[in-house]
Amino acid sequence: MKIDSFIEAMYEILNNPEDLLAAFEEAKHLGMNHLYLLMRREDFRLVMIIHMNPFSEELVSIVFMIPLGCGEEQPSMEQVNRLAISLRGAVMAYGECSSILVGYDGSSGIGELLDTISQAVLGRKASGRFDIEHYSYDLLTIYPENP
Repeated sequence: MKIDSFIEAMYEILNNPEDLLAAFEEAKHLGMNHLYLLMRREDFRLVMIIHMNPFSEELVSIVFMIPLGCGEEQPSMEQVNRLAISLRGAVMAYGECSSILVGYDGSSGIGELLDTISQAVLGRKASGRFDIEHYSYDLLTIYPENP
């Protein structure tokens, strides 16, 4: 998928698409091949991990990192595993925290996938559009170990 097509598709689900455009312009200028977007819709928060070729302007992959909690605030590992399986994702545990990684394969619209993920995580579909809260080229600056 071309970056321009992706940005156009994201206009439908973002409150602040100008931030997405700025992030990609900056990444292209710097020759970066990855971009991390911290996004929120209501109480549903995730990181969109984008790998790209800034020279051909092609997206290589999109993966969503969905935080589930830390310590006593996170669900049991059994619940985390069931959720990961239902989303065809993978569990990522770090320290006392856990997240699920879900890849985007392009078989549905990106908004549809995000609705599916929010429904599975929250037990309901988060409504409205997403806000990009922050973007970075370093995952740890955008998403600390203990959110």
